[in-house]
Amino acid sequence: MKLNPFSLIEELINEHGSSSILRERLLLLKDELRNIEKERTELKTKISELMKENAECRKQLDKQNIPDQFTEYLGALFKRDPSGRYAPVAHCPECKRPLWNNEPQIFPYECSTPGCGYTIMIHESLTSIVDKLNKK
Repeated sequence: MKLNPFSLIEELINEHGSSSILRERLLLLKDELRNIEKERTELKTKISELMKENAECRKQLDKQNIPDQFTEYLGALFKRDPSGRYAPVAHCPECKRPLWNNEPQIFPYECSTPGCGYTIMIHESLTSIVDKLNKK
């Protein structure tokens, strides 16, 4: 149940036979309240849309900011070890966690982070990819 203070005031005015000026003012206040509620709803919708857009922009920015220890190759990231060589482990470009796969020739690599859902088919062996990267 929505409590409307203007309806209570209107009832009081009607019961006591107040002047039409008070009724007009009450109608103006009701109109103003409707306008404010409409504007509030529109602003909530706009805020929600902007929050979604902001989250998407942050995701895209995170994807573009690949740390120096990673190199992107074939849609996956490969990480340098302390000696400067690449390890034969593919990483997710979105969350930088390792990708896993039981049968790389048949199934795509999948991100190990729950909820990430990133998958990619890599047709080369990771060791041959790492060899190429280490020669650069």
